[in-house]
Amino acid sequence: MNKFCTLALAVSLSSTAVANNAVSVADSLILDGNVGNENSSLEHVLGPTDKTSLSLGGPGAYVTVKMASPIGDQPGLDFTVNEVGDAQGGQDESYRVLVSDSGENGSFVEIGIGRAVSVFDISSSGYDQINYVKLIDLATETLETKVPGSDINSIVALNTNDGTGAAVRDLSAEIRSSSVVLNWTPADDTRLASYAIRVGRGGTSFDYRTAYTASEFANGAMIPLDTSNSPQPLSFMVTPVYADGTEGSAAITKLDLLVRSIPLISSPLHIGDGNFSSWDDPQSDRRSGASFQLDKAPVGGYAELSLELYDTDFEFNRVLVNGIDAVVLPLQADKSFVSLSVKFPAELLVQGNNILEFVAADQFGSDTGNLDDYQVNNVTLKYSTVEN
Repeated sequence: MNKFCTLALAVSLSSTAVANNAVSVADSLILDGNVGNENSSLEHVLGPTDKTSLSLGGPGAYVTVKMASPIGDQPGLDFTVNEVGDAQGGQDESYRVLVSDSGENGSFVEIGIGRAVSVFDISSSGYDQINYVKLIDLATETLETKVPGSDINSIVALNTNDGTGAAVRDLSAEIRSSSVVLNWTPADDTRLASYAIRVGRGGTSFDYRTAYTASEFANGAMIPLDTSNSPQPLSFMVTPVYADGTEGSAAITKLDLLVRSIPLISSPLHIGDGNFSSWDDPQSDRRSGASFQLDKAPVGGYAELSLELYDTDFEFNRVLVNGIDAVVLPLQADKSFVSLSVKFPAELLVQGNNILEFVAADQFGSDTGNLDDYQVNNVTLKYSTVEN
């Protein structure tokens, strides 16, 4: 690997730089990976989020930038690092983040590791405010490409305000049925063209982006949500996008979600109309299940049932939730219990009493003919709730 440049305050943005972005490069070591680096221009890491980025080059590479204005340690998150991840046509890659008030050797304190678009709180550094951010590349995924290492687009303060950051204020999120509804108070800014909305799974890294035009969604958006397999909590970042393609300072809000798990059935149930002395549950019922209480109404698109299923020969056996068809059980002809999971709309569950029923059907889908016989066991419900 070759070093492109090691600089001290050698690259800076013009005087038109906005106060919440990086304005100059204080130091750098940019590498060319294994086959060269086509994105080695240091100025690409300066200024607002745009269509250009700096490829650091892989492990050992770094860049140190000076912010146009100090980033203060405010409640919550303080600045964003925009790495061109999968959601923006690149690949999610990791980098180490250090901060300093003076930029002097020995003054930098590590505050975390980012991946793709990530946000950071400077409180752990011990500084009341910082002026410098150093990113050390950890990425190995793209060393065989012409854009090796983490691709850094911008570093943006969340708590300085020069007008660009004011385009999104009072951001809030709430779940309605299978969607998250975001609302905010927009500024009257003629430059505003659209909003970039990113979803962060786990709290501080944002791996999904979609765009909404400013005219269509002047102060809100609805995001489809499936919480059944999402690491918690979920965070939402809304960023103004201007007519020239650059982005302003983002607003972030969080939903504290909890994935809950409830065991419903812990011994075999025989569903059908026959009796088989060799089965774990010899006596059959045409329908059987369990009743259970939920102290909070579930949220998100789907809930999930994990279960063990024994010998389903017809394709119309189904599960009812509170009397409503929720899911059709898959065919499973083995005469042994096989573990599987099925999803159903979470909106079928309610706060308070709920009833889950397994129903047998014949080969035509009727529950009054010659029914299929099958068994279920170890049934567990998984669902998400919003925590206060």
